[in-house]
Amino acid sequence: MTTSSSMVERAAIPALIERLEKAEGPDREIDVLLWREFGWSEIRDPERNSVTDILGPDVRVNTRTISEAIDLFLHTDANGIARAWNVPRLTASLDAALALVERVLPERGWFVGSRDDGSDLYCAGVDGELQHTGSTPWGPSESYREPIQAESRTPPIALLIAALKAIAQTDGMQG
Repeated sequence: MTTSSSMVERAAIPALIERLEKAEGPDREIDVLLWREFGWSEIRDPERNSVTDILGPDVRVNTRTISEAIDLFLHTDANGIARAWNVPRLTASLDAALALVERVLPERGWFVGSRDDGSDLYCAGVDGELQHTGSTPWGPSESYREPIQAESRTPPIALLIAALKAIAQTDGMQG
């Protein structure tokens, strides 16, 4: 199952970027909001090592979809929403953030690293969109635009910001 950026409400991307840029560290509210736009969760049976259920944004848990739960409870019970829909810790786990990036921006390169200027910031980047650069005798020539970069106090948040900016660029929301 994949989620394309075309399925995401365009207005949500700038707001998510802004929240991530202001985040000082992991934030379950942001995790839930990102998951609503891009995510789905697998519920696994550990004994059989198989998927028993897939929770998507429109699946009802305790009579509500995640969007309905967010509208009612996000600011009072983000942890409860995250537990109910098995939301990964996207802003806390580089593995979780990377899994999301690889699903929404397949085949794009990425990087994450610490800055070497002594600051406590991390930098991350995602390849820009694929563009046609001309023709050769062997066929069309293509390359990726310059990487979209971001920085934050944590590696997962830096990567998520870069990914959202790349999606916005692909969707024509940025220059």
